[in-house]
Amino acid sequence: MSAVVVGAGVQFAELYPAAQERGVAVMGGTCDSVGVAGCWLGGCYGTMSRMYGSGSSNLLSARVVLADGSLVTANQCENADLFWSLRGGGGGVAGVVVEFTARTHRSPDYLLLGGVGYSATDPEGFQQLMEMQLNYTLQVMAPQWGGGVGWSVDGGDNSGGTVTFWPRGFEQSIEVGQALLAPFDALVAAEPKRFSGKGSWSYWNASSWKPGQSLPWMEAHPDREISTSLLASFSRYPVLRQFESGRSGREKLAAAIVNFTRMMPTGVRGISGGIDFEKSQAGASPAALSLLAETSVNPAVAISSGILLIMYNVPSLPSVPPSSALLKRLWPRLQNYLNLDSNDPLVAICAAGAAGNDVSAAKCLNTWRDERAPPLQAQLAAAKDAMNAVFPNVDEDGVPLSGMYFNEGDFDAKDWQQSQWGDTVYARLYSIKRALDPKGLFICHHCVGSEDWDETGNCRIKI
Repeated sequence: MSAVVVGAGVQFAELYPAAQERGVAVMGGTCDSVGVAGCWLGGCYGTMSRMYGSGSSNLLSARVVLADGSLVTANQCENADLFWSLRGGGGGVAGVVVEFTARTHRSPDYLLLGGVGYSATDPEGFQQLMEMQLNYTLQVMAPQWGGGVGWSVDGGDNSGGTVTFWPRGFEQSIEVGQALLAPFDALVAAEPKRFSGKGSWSYWNASSWKPGQSLPWMEAHPDREISTSLLASFSRYPVLRQFESGRSGREKLAAAIVNFTRMMPTGVRGISGGIDFEKSQAGASPAALSLLAETSVNPAVAISSGILLIMYNVPSLPSVPPSSALLKRLWPRLQNYLNLDSNDPLVAICAAGAAGNDVSAAKCLNTWRDERAPPLQAQLAAAKDAMNAVFPNVDEDGVPLSGMYFNEGDFDAKDWQQSQWGDTVYARLYSIKRALDPKGLFICHHCVGSEDWDETGNCRIKI
């Protein structure tokens, strides 16, 4: 067995290439700007997670500063409860991790990379594509497959939509990928006026990779400025049994997703939606599932197709006095994320503010915060409520039916303890928190034990 020792401040943009130079792969997230510490503590999934397990699963040891100031080693032999809490419990449980040791694996000789999309001209056709996409999902719940699927609507209620696929096959052939999507190609061939689309396929070969080049399991984040906030987000683990029950189950789920997609506001650009297969362990290898059982992540991960995640990014509006200097920095990004018509009066006001007029800058920022954002938030909240009804944490018998990924959760989630970890796991995490951090030195929003504090995080309400 080989392993890597890294400090908590390392990002995957640094770690992945260093590992590849040595012919090994480290299990972690996909976005290159993600840091190993936060990712590994909360779960952490990537292209090869079904083959080798999650980032949390592959942790071997950690060095941790506890609330009492002591520096300890945590692994399966020393401080085992603390170590278990670090493998999926998220940040702020019982200490500050300063160093990790993680298992490494053989890097693939090659990966199959696909970029595929199919469109329908009418709502019924789009619904049909969605049902087929869910059936495709069942076919790729296997160790050698990563990637995911996405979707988008073309316009109003009477328009069609597009389903997309981005398969990542661990040493798989193009022929295998094409066979998985053959039903879609047959549909396009049978009804070319109603359906369209085709796929593109390529290989990444380790033999031709050189240091300094990108890696297919590492993507450049589209917005490297961290000062973004989410108007809203929707994050659920759809368990496979929701669409394994024949066509009726997939039809119901597809209809819910289509309805949710059509409820999205048109005032925000960059809305992305889909199921990221890599962020689950259904169909994973026996070794990966065995490692998963040792972690504190939500058990729903083992039976989920991935994360159904929809996020809406807009520039944050800091709680500081509005000024032209502030708007000058934010205005390019406001234009990028907001679907503002050129004739919208706010455009001229904001442009003047960004050019140096402090009065206009204040009007621009205050108008967005007080008038424009609230209706969008209300519309997004209604859409989330509709989807949460489809993806409750447990069914009527109390059996897990969904969940939420801690690292990409919903800031406004109500039953966040159950959603992020499940009742049994959370109870153990909370007990460890109370034992190792009895005064609550480490707190953060929707982290273990945060219910003991008020909304500000300043006043403890439970001793």
